[in-house]
Amino acid sequence: MLLAGLATADPGRVWLAAGSNGCPPVLGIVADNAFGVRCDRAREIIDYLNAPGAPRLVVLSFFGYYAETTDFAADHIGSAFGPSHFRLLSGPPGRSKRDSLAIGLGNTISMLVAQSKKIILAMDVPELPFLPGDCLRRPFGRPVDCHVDRSVIDRRQQGMREIASRLHREFPEMGVFDPLPVLSDDRGFDPVHEDYSLYRDSHHLSVKGSEKVARALVDMINTSEDSAAEP
Repeated sequence: MLLAGLATADPGRVWLAAGSNGCPPVLGIVADNAFGVRCDRAREIIDYLNAPGAPRLVVLSFFGYYAETTDFAADHIGSAFGPSHFRLLSGPPGRSKRDSLAIGLGNTISMLVAQSKKIILAMDVPELPFLPGDCLRRPFGRPVDCHVDRSVIDRRQQGMREIASRLHREFPEMGVFDPLPVLSDDRGFDPVHEDYSLYRDSHHLSVKGSEKVARALVDMINTSEDSAAEP
C-alpha cells in the first residue's frame, strides 16, 4: 500500500516490498489467514535481510487489526477476509491474539536489532465503514456520509496502539510512524473529496493517499538520519 507513494516521495532510495499477502511480520507465530495462506515465512525474509548488501532500513508495515475479533471495514463485513477470520495456529500457549502478535513482532524486531538495522514500525491507517466509491459526487443520487469520527477511529485502533506502545518501550531505538495525524484532525477525517479519494477500498490507501502518507514517512526518516549524522 505504501510502496507507490514511497517510490514517488523518495526516488533517491530503492524500495522493496517483502512479505506474504495477508500475513504479519512475526517470528515464532504461525497463523492461517483469510486467504488460506499459512503465515510462516517471516524467517526467510529475516534471513534475506541478513545477507550481504541487504537493506539497512526496514519499515514494518502491515494490516493493523489482526488482533481484533470483530470486523469493521466495509469490505470485510459479510466476507471471509476480515480480522475475525485470522487464526493463530501456534504460538505462546494461553495468550490472546493481541499478546501473541505483540510477542511475534517483538521476536522479529529483536532479530533486526541484532542485525543493526534501522527499524520503523508503521502503524496502519483507519478502516472505513463504507466503500469510497459510494462517496464520490454523482449526477443522480445522494452520496453516503463519508466522515469518520475520531472517537470511532480511536476505539478501533486501541489494540494496535497498545501493541505499538508496548514494542516501543521494549525497543526504544525503533521509530514508530503514525499516519493518523496526516489524515485526521481531532474531529475525524473525510477520506473522499469531490474529485479524488485517499482510499481505494475500505482499508487500503489509493495512490494519492499513499503519496500523502509516504511524504510524512520519508520526512520522518530523513529527520532521524540528519539527527544521527550531527556530531
